[in-house]
Amino acid sequence: MLLGACCEGQGSGPKLAPKTCTSFVASVPSPPVGMRVGEVARRTGVSASTLRAWERRFGLLQPQRSPGQQRLYDDADVERVAAVRRLVDEGLSLPAAVARVRSAGAAAVPTGEGESLFFGQILQAANQAVWVAKDGRTRYANRKMTDLLGCSLDELLSRSVFDFVDPERMAATRERVHAVRLGGRERFEIELRRADGSTVLAEMTTSALQDRAGRYEGAVAFVTDITARKEAETQALFRAALLEAVGEAVVAADLDGTITYVNQAAAELFGWSAAEAVGQTADGFPTAIESADKLADIYEQVMAGHTFSGDLPMVRRDGTRFVGHLTGAPVIGDDGGLVGMIGVIRDVTEGLELGEELRTEGLRRSAVAVLGARALAKGRDIAGAGDAVLDECVEATRRLVGVDRAALLEVGPDATLAVLTASPAVDAAAVAGGSRSLAGYTVLARGVVAVEDTTTERRFEPGSLAGDTRAAIAAPVFGPRGVRAVLTAESSTVRHFDRGAADFLQAIANVVGAALE
Repeated sequence: MLLGACCEGQGSGPKLAPKTCTSFVASVPSPPVGMRVGEVARRTGVSASTLRAWERRFGLLQPQRSPGQQRLYDDADVERVAAVRRLVDEGLSLPAAVARVRSAGAAAVPTGEGESLFFGQILQAANQAVWVAKDGRTRYANRKMTDLLGCSLDELLSRSVFDFVDPERMAATRERVHAVRLGGRERFEIELRRADGSTVLAEMTTSALQDRAGRYEGAVAFVTDITARKEAETQALFRAALLEAVGEAVVAADLDGTITYVNQAAAELFGWSAAEAVGQTADGFPTAIESADKLADIYEQVMAGHTFSGDLPMVRRDGTRFVGHLTGAPVIGDDGGLVGMIGVIRDVTEGLELGEELRTEGLRRSAVAVLGARALAKGRDIAGAGDAVLDECVEATRRLVGVDRAALLEVGPDATLAVLTASPAVDAAAVAGGSRSLAGYTVLARGVVAVEDTTTERRFEPGSLAGDTRAAIAAPVFGPRGVRAVLTAESSTVRHFDRGAADFLQAIANVVGAALE
């Protein structure tokens, strides 16, 4: 009431002059203006207990005291706390951040650097490590960079950037630094040494930094840890090298049946290069044209998680056919799911042919033994040439040599030859002797004569053979006075006779000779 009255000149007492009133107001001390620690914590995001700790440890805050001795803080305190927090977020240790703020004051976060702060936050959030350096010293690094090198920002700032380079690669690194300084842009892989002595393989892209006048101000490098990627690539190359080293053909396909990999052995087996095969569908590729329906069933079986193993007819690029033994298996991904299939193919044609040859050889030996025993038991002279033993010898020749025709021809006094028996049966007709026929030439040769291709035969006149004959073979039948007859076999297939055909034919001819004794 007294104060109000003095100021407004009201009340029942004597009025004081305005000058006296003003002097009275000025003489009353103003209470301190500020905010309590809770408000500072709210505005900075730093807890009240942490603020008090910073105040005790570093003297960072300079609060005033209220009449009740409560701490009161001002906007300068808020700015200092915010600056420390920003510097810590950028990678500085707390003591270093406080020291910088205490020494620089408001300059630690100067007015007008909001854009710099904005870009600093972007670099901190970047997926790549960022490293800025000049003259071999670090000027800036985001947290991903310090994590990559396994050190604090303080340590990175205090050391030369070359401390983190393998000494063996120092010369090449300095050359790249020089190239960047001249305005170039370099992208390369480098092995960096971490603070603990371990190494990390990184991909680095560096560019020069320039001020507004175009002067060199250092270089910025965007760094990516590629250690895991390189290890994966190395493993992939190792697996690919293993597949290439496998002597058998390997083909891989995805879930759609599209070929994704072909090794060199497969390219050599089929005649198509890897580039030509990859991208084709497995069941539609020409090599499997004769097994398309069967491949569809195999694909379903493998996609169901089962393994297939079996023989399939296949075709090479040049049109030749072979039998391939296919082992197909599902490919399981890291997550346990099916990602495709892989097939290992082996040409088993020769093996099958060898097995067939061995089986045929056994049958042939058995036939020679049986027919030889009968010939010795039922030997006759030439007048009995129609004996069943001769017929069976000719029939055995046709079956076990796999030819279209077989015949036994007797050598006459005038060197001409006459058919004694044939399979299938033919009308008897004289065959010219000497080099005018295969049988006549065999008499002269006194040994087995084989013709792989009648179109290229020049030793005798091939016209003496049947019109569709493309390969033939003949063996002499010996008697007391020389060659007594000739056993012949004719095929409509070029190069028809296997390695044992000549020996078998001569053995049967010897049986015939015994039967004719």
